[in-house]
Amino acid sequence: MPFRFVYPEPDSLTVFGPTNTTYWLMLLVRTEAISTYKTVYNLAVATEVFALVFGIILHIRGFVLFWKLRVLHINFLMIAAEIYASLVIGMIARLLMIPYEMRIVNITGNS
Repeated sequence: MPFRFVYPEPDSLTVFGPTNTTYWLMLLVRTEAISTYKTVYNLAVATEVFALVFGIILHIRGFVLFWKLRVLHINFLMIAAEIYASLVIGMIARLLMIPYEMRIVNITGNS
């Protein structure tokens, strides 16, 4: 009998690849595995989209306000610009991933 740590039992989040290798999806939600909780999932996604859009607006408006008022030293503002830009890019990337997770957009591979 093999060890469960090395050979775990397949669950609804385990995917079999083309060569019968297993992959565990931990970043993307498999909506077919949570079909009974679809309403709760849609509500959570709507809340996440609202929070992301609100966060993008707050980040951009906050940085523009700091830049106009010159409250901080220019070097600090340039460093903060990189941080704010990476946060906004991450939020936009998450907004682009949500339609793929919800199966609104299908991306097919080379199969």
